[in-house]
Amino acid sequence: QKNITFLLSSHQLNLMQKVCPRVGILSRGKLIGEGTVENLGRNLFGGGKYRIELELEKVTNGLIEKLKKLDKVVNVNKVDNQLQVICDKDIRQDISRLIAAEDILMTRMDMKQDALEEIYLKYFKEE
Repeated sequence: QKNITFLLSSHQLNLMQKVCPRVGILSRGKLIGEGTVENLGRNLFGGGKYRIELELEKVTNGLIEKLKKLDKVVNVNKVDNQLQVICDKDIRQDISRLIAAEDILMTRMDMKQDALEEIYLKYFKEE
């Protein structure tokens, strides 16, 4: 409201995420990322607002293709028997129905929100 900016510096990124509506990431004296945690995460992790992680008994190419065709899905990443579905909407119900219809056992489903620490580490990994 009064156009006042406070600069806080801390290595306790989880606290910064709770306190600050916008953050900046500095490296070697230069601003390399700035914005809301949500937008920084979206830019780094490839699009969607939501990241849904799944652990399945098995992963088939057919399942991956069907997941990619669900409304609001931006991308699907596979590592072993785990999938990460990046999407613009919370579609956990749709995902559950699809996996049940494919007769595949799902052992875990988690909704991930971007943590500032994760974003920070990824920025420096890519630098």
